[in-house]
Amino acid sequence: MRGLEMDTTLSDAESRVTRLVADFHSVLDAQDMDDFSMEEPKLAAQYLCKGLRPQVLKDTAFIEPKKTVSNPLKKSVQAFIDWLTPKVQSFCFFETALTSAEKSNAQHQTSGKAGRTAVASSMSMAKNHGGGKTNPKSQQQTSQQQRTSTEGYTARY
Repeated sequence: MRGLEMDTTLSDAESRVTRLVADFHSVLDAQDMDDFSMEEPKLAAQYLCKGLRPQVLKDTAFIEPKKTVSNPLKKSVQAFIDWLTPKVQSFCFFETALTSAEKSNAQHQTSGKAGRTAVASSMSMAKNHGGGKTNPKSQQQTSQQQRTSTEGYTARY
C-alpha cells in the first residue's frame, strides 16, 4: 500500500476521495485481496488514511475517528468514506481560501514596500528642509488640552 496516495491536483473533493478509493481497490485487485475491505474494515480505513494528502488532513483523519466511543467508522469502509468525503470538501474549501489569501497578502506586501519607501524618502526630504522640526511649546499646549478634555470626560460620567 506504499503507492497509495491522494491526488491533490484534482480540485473536487469527491473526485479526490473516489480516486483514492479506486486506487486502493486496484492495489487490492492486483494482490488478489478483493474481500479485504469487507473482512478487515478497520485496517482498510487505516490504509486509506495513510494515503491522504496533505499531512494536516491525514492527521485529522487519524485523530477524529478515535474521539467517538462506539465508532461505526471502524466497522464499515463505506461509512468511513461517507465520513471522509465532507471532511475533504471542507478542507478543499479552506485550502482554496488559504491560497487566495496568501496571494492577496503577497501582493499587499510588495505594494507595501513601495509605499514605505515613498514615506521614508519624504521624511528625509522634510528633515533636510527643516520641515521635521517641532515647537516644544506647541507640544506642551497640545498635551495640556488633551488632559483637560479627558478630565471633563471623566467628570461627566
